[in-house]
This record gives sequence, structure tokens and C-alpha cells, in this order.
Amino acid sequence: MEESLNKKEKFFESETKRFIEYFGLKNWEIEICRTESDDSRASCIARESFDGSLSDRLALIQYDKEWINSEIPYEEISRSAFHEVMEILLMVLRNYNKYRDKHLSYGTIDSEVHNIIRTLENTIYEDFLKPKIRKKNGNKKHRKSNS
Repeated sequence: MEESLNKKEKFFESETKRFIEYFGLKNWEIEICRTESDDSRASCIARESFDGSLSDRLALIQYDKEWINSEIPYEEISRSAFHEVMEILLMVLRNYNKYRDKHLSYGTIDSEVHNIIRTLENTIYEDFLKPKIRKKNGNKKHRKSNS
């Protein structure tokens, strides 16, 4: 029984790392750890810099020991790992809301929105949408016209 529990913990960590790699969150330092909490099955916490920003891009993904060792299917573990990585993807944007009484320029928020869009273009678009378009075009590469 103990072996399967370790397998689930390793699976959560490997899935989390897979999603971090897939979405290219290389500019984040992310720690993954087990915790004992009644609050949630998994969670993500940003470590704010001294000035309250997330400029250091440090995050902690935790999974609850009791939850991970329960009779949950591997698909639910994977979905939770995905969810926590999406929390990191959107964390900087969410953090701006904490400081809404301070002046935030449109450019600051727009810049982060475009960081997220580029991440999704380089992942989801490449894997799911682009192949469909290539198929419609008969697998020919699209060439821009000179006109």
C-alpha cells in the first residue's frame, strides 16, 4: 500500500513539472511539496518580493498528503497539477488586482496579458489548432502573398 501512495505523489510532481515545461514557465522558480492541510487538495502560493510584487517569480505548489493518498483517480491528480500550473501562469495578472488602489498603467497590464497570450500561442496553438489549419490547407505551409 505504501508503494502506491508514493507513486501518486511522484505522479503529481511529474505531471506538475510536465505542465511547467509545456507552458514554458522557465522564468519562475517553482517548488513542489507535500503538506498536511484540511483546506484544499492542492494549492499554489506566490512568494512576493520585498516590494509586494511578484518580480522574483517564486511560487510554491503544495498537495495535501491525505488527499493524494486517498482513492482518487490519476486523471484527477493530473487535472489538479494542471490547475495549479495555470494559477502560476495567471498569477502576476492576479497580483495586479491586489494593488488596484495604486496606479497601474494600461501598458503594465497589457504587457502581462500579451505574455500569457504568447505562452498559449506557443503551446496550445502549436499542439491543437495549427495542425487542423495545416490539414485544411492540405499540409502546405502558408505563404504570404507579395501584394
